Amino acid sequence: MRKDKRDKPNSTTHAFNARIMFRSNNTQAYMDANFSDEHHVFAMREHRKFDASGVVKQKKAALREHITKTVNARREKQKVLNDKRTKILNDAAKVVIETTKSELEKFTKAELEAQLAAHRLLDGLDGAPKLIPAKSNMKNNTQRLEHLLLAVERYLKDTA
Repeated sequence: MRKDKRDKPNSTTHAFNARIMFRSNNTQAYMDANFSDEHHVFAMREHRKFDASGVVKQKKAALREHITKTVNARREKQKVLNDKRTKILNDAAKVVIETTKSELEKFTKAELEAQLAAHRLLDGLDGAPKLIPAKSNMKNNTQRLEHLLLAVERYLKDTA
């Protein structure tokens, strides 16, 4: 069964189920015992009618359309994510890193977050674990300042 799916990936569920039923119901022995040439002609005629109805083609076309929509949606989502990351990196690269505690204590929330973003870029570059938590884990400026001061200490130690 798995081999059929691997060897015939474009096969429809209808065809796959028909093959399964043919094997599991001992259909070949029944056909050998009971089917005449007229029965085979009738079965082929009915199958041709089914093929001519275009049901399988319509299902495959709908599946291709769905896959195309899904792929395009994923690509768009990835593009938005990449644009967002690029903007964050560009904004963080423009920040001048402040190292004096007295100046850092005067910073607003946005300025603290910008400094933290700049330190996040530097954090973990040498293969060390990233030590600055995500923005969502810092609820107030006191926590932001605390993590920023630790990051500044590491920065000064690394640059010295």
